[in-house]
Amino acid sequence: MKNFKKIITYLTVCSLVLLSILSFSTVKSKALGSGEEKDKLWFSNFEKVVSIPVSEKGIEYVSDMTGTGGPDAFDVKGDKVYVVDNAHHRLLIYNRISGEYIEEVKLPESIIWVSDISVDEKGNLYLLGGSYNGNCLVTITSGKIRISSLPDTQQRGSCITISGFGSDENGPYVVYADLKETRTLKFGNGTDKTNNLDAGKPKSATVVEEKKGSLARDKAIWKLNIQGMKRLGGQVITPDGEVVTVAFPSQYQLGTNGYMGTIGNIVYWKLEDGKSYAIVGYDKKTGEIERAIKIPLDVYSVIPEKGFLIEGNDVYVLIPSQENVYVLKVAYWQSADEFIKELEGNHDNFKNSSGGNLNEHAKSPATIDGDIKITSSVVTVPRSQMISTAQSYQWHQWYCSKVNYDGSNLSASNRQYWQRPRFITNYNTNYYQVPYCWGGFSSLSGFDNEIQQGYAAGNVNTNVPGYIGGTTGVDCSGFVSRCWGLSRHYHTSEFPNIARKLNSYYELQLVVYESTISIVNGTYTDRVISMGYTFNELVSNGYQPYSPYQNLKLIIVFLEENS
Repeated sequence: MKNFKKIITYLTVCSLVLLSILSFSTVKSKALGSGEEKDKLWFSNFEKVVSIPVSEKGIEYVSDMTGTGGPDAFDVKGDKVYVVDNAHHRLLIYNRISGEYIEEVKLPESIIWVSDISVDEKGNLYLLGGSYNGNCLVTITSGKIRISSLPDTQQRGSCITISGFGSDENGPYVVYADLKETRTLKFGNGTDKTNNLDAGKPKSATVVEEKKGSLARDKAIWKLNIQGMKRLGGQVITPDGEVVTVAFPSQYQLGTNGYMGTIGNIVYWKLEDGKSYAIVGYDKKTGEIERAIKIPLDVYSVIPEKGFLIEGNDVYVLIPSQENVYVLKVAYWQSADEFIKELEGNHDNFKNSSGGNLNEHAKSPATIDGDIKITSSVVTVPRSQMISTAQSYQWHQWYCSKVNYDGSNLSASNRQYWQRPRFITNYNTNYYQVPYCWGGFSSLSGFDNEIQQGYAAGNVNTNVPGYIGGTTGVDCSGFVSRCWGLSRHYHTSEFPNIARKLNSYYELQLVVYESTISIVNGTYTDRVISMGYTFNELVSNGYQPYSPYQNLKLIIVFLEENS
């Protein structure tokens, strides 16, 4: 596989917040040092529960065009610790007290990736997985395995993401979020049933209850106070009906923040500022910060989907580092004064190093009739047109004939280099979304004409030098070139020459349209599709922020192979 170059260019839309339902504990306070001493001390604030070597016999990381992944989730229940090992397609189970290995549970072959895990009080395992048929729910109990498909997150006209997952005594639940609302769907546990793991698309999971808001591990309902792109604070409604409202420090208002849980009179939130995670405990009565602890992002080799939780009276974290994958328990906390003083010092240092106030980098661009003025000599279309073009590619409907499906009109020399996109599963069928085509630069009208002429629909074989004649669709850079209204197919390496690199991730607003052939959160995306990305996914996977305009701060992400 070739090395994949990742660029973030700025286009569009659907500002989703990917959240995780997280949780946490209590202990004595311990002051942190400063500078290098503080970096060395962060680990001493935790007690080691499990340590798994990064090796062929332990846990390994997997790299592809979407970045590096592996142990994406964990859970702690009773005296056991469960860690997802995606590289070896299994779950690893350890003793919580001794840290010793107990056993492994092999995952079904049809499951490509597991992004979350939840274990109920009876020891039933629930996995949020991904297959070529989309997101699915895997239930494992007493040797029985059941796979159920989950509601489609790519519904026409909407931009939906799974933002939470868990279980209780009645079975698993999944939290869905879009631009308008967040809702929790609860599913029957299905622990008394099995199904054919080698069959096609599994049956849909049965929804037994739907609630507004995000359901947490402790059965609380929570939400964020969002204004524009900032998460100013959050609100929790506890199971007994008590409402707790908190405010986030300004440095943590752009991260993928989430409620974790409550222990005694302390309500815990996971916050993020692009350089570190902070577990912050708020007083339940006053809403003021009572304690905190920080974990620098540079200790992670992989940012897990589920990296924090509360079990009993303890806070646990999953940290996949370079040499070991750790499950740690918080042992010491910063006081509120220490945490706030440190934040104020960091904020002052940032202002001094950037040569001005943060607000100077976030001035609104000039507008004409609500649109952004164009200042680039290459990109001449307004933002609204870019968004419209991207949406049109995503929701374009087309009819797939047999020759479009099987590529039978391709010449013998070209057909050996052709590979059909996986989402195209049959012919004489209507599809939405323009397929990925290596080297492709089709306009929508051109795509329709070529489909009618019998061209092969898409081509996901990226191990060939370039475009294969007789195929139609767009690749990543071809899609961006069309959305930007460029006169030709600009390749990935050319975009930095015509776009402005931004100084910081904080200048952008998240979420994207993309044309790519990758597995993202378990879903094979070999077409133009909208996807949600966390701030941390952008940082940890090395994306670089670019804008085609002097001031535009909206994006389209694409992942490309030297095209």
